[in-house]
Amino acid sequence: MKSFNVFMVDDSIDPKKVISKLDSLPGWSLSYIFIGILGVGYFFTFYDIFNINVSFVQTAVEIIPNTLSITGPKFSYIEELLGYATLIQLIGYAIGTLILSPLSDKYGRRDMLLITMSLAAIGSLITVFTQNFIEFSAARFITGLGIGADIAIVYTYVSEVSPIGKRAAYGSIIFLFAALGSITAVWLGLYLTTPAAPIPLGLPFAIGGPGKFGGVIGWRLMYVVGAVLGLIGVLLRFELPESPRWLVSKGRIKEADNIVNNMMERIKKRTGKDIKILDNINVNVVPNASPYREILGNRMYLKRLVMLLFIWFIGYMAVYILAAGFTGILGSIGYTYAGGGFVVAVGSFGFIAAAIIPTYFGEHLHRREWLPIGATITLIGGLMIAFSGKTFFLSALGAIIAFCGFNIWVPVIEVWTTENFPARSRTTGFAFVDGVGHIGGGAGVLLVAYLLLLSVSPVIIFIMIAVFLFIPSAIARFGVKTNRARMDEISP
Repeated sequence: MKSFNVFMVDDSIDPKKVISKLDSLPGWSLSYIFIGILGVGYFFTFYDIFNINVSFVQTAVEIIPNTLSITGPKFSYIEELLGYATLIQLIGYAIGTLILSPLSDKYGRRDMLLITMSLAAIGSLITVFTQNFIEFSAARFITGLGIGADIAIVYTYVSEVSPIGKRAAYGSIIFLFAALGSITAVWLGLYLTTPAAPIPLGLPFAIGGPGKFGGVIGWRLMYVVGAVLGLIGVLLRFELPESPRWLVSKGRIKEADNIVNNMMERIKKRTGKDIKILDNINVNVVPNASPYREILGNRMYLKRLVMLLFIWFIGYMAVYILAAGFTGILGSIGYTYAGGGFVVAVGSFGFIAAAIIPTYFGEHLHRREWLPIGATITLIGGLMIAFSGKTFFLSALGAIIAFCGFNIWVPVIEVWTTENFPARSRTTGFAFVDGVGHIGGGAGVLLVAYLLLLSVSPVIIFIMIAVFLFIPSAIARFGVKTNRARMDEISP
């Protein structure tokens, strides 16, 4: 007999056996092309986030009145506007992830990944044609709607198809694409939107100065590139299979079993070895689950939600102060905007280390231990910059270290976040803490803008950033250990 609730449940195959086979897979069992497909989307997401770090000065000078003085751009005013623009985008991020991500728990990961990336690409395209700050902010809001939900769904999907003991590794591999996207955005922004200047004051071949090709349209070209990247991401995602864990949670057992069997065959062909199937564990099949009710109505998941919300809200204050406001902090030391942008561009290579290190060592430590590691590394890099005396080598080295520090904890804690919620509401839980947490990021950007207006020492600012990572470190001590554990045991 097939039972009915709201959806038909296929009970011809035991869901426990499907999940046991999935948990038994020793390595990545989908096509490796799918890592690249998900990675392209993540590349676009972080390209868009870091785009504004360098290009916004040119944006402001062209479309916002009163951003020029006799001596040049009014950087303090621009930093304030940047704070508001970033906050508006992050509000869109929060709204998008809170509304769109739960639809992934109801209707599937794959289809929503197509919708969220499409929305982000449309927002980037609209930005190209904006003529004033209100239009620019509205376009950034639309982009944020798509980006917020997309990050939540991507990490949920990767965690659900990754093998036990390697979820942090594959989450970090996806994060490597984020690093490459941010690096591309910063360097392309220097090339297209800043005037030519000798190294280390800028790029000698930059085309963003007066009379140059990118002099007034460079920042628009940046968003054209973003829209194209988003479109490529959408087209590639049509090839993705649905998450078997989600299918099982919805009672679509036969579909899930077919996908898992294909995954097993791929691993067998790749390794030439049979797969030892793990013991069955309890699996909840709740076809008509209400994602928010599943979390808010369960005391264990509600506790996890509150803990993770504080971690992300405060942690994102540190991340976005540097992700969107790093150039402004360097300006307080005495760098020009182009010179500060060049230091940020060099420092962005630390982002790659932030992805590679947890790829190899993410499973060797409790997830929460990466927070104090990130805080310590960030503080070391920040203090090197603050005491560099505007010496380029020390500033650049400090920026590389700081970039590594404020990003190294992110992929591991993102994986940890997905592990703390059940498949029937996993994206919703991630989306809630990540989306609301990003409001903290917007608040952090505004905070640093006002601190710069008050001429607060960069030493104090970098200590404050480190504190914003040490506080979540203390909160995370209450979290559950998930390394090498089965997801349905962590979150039944």
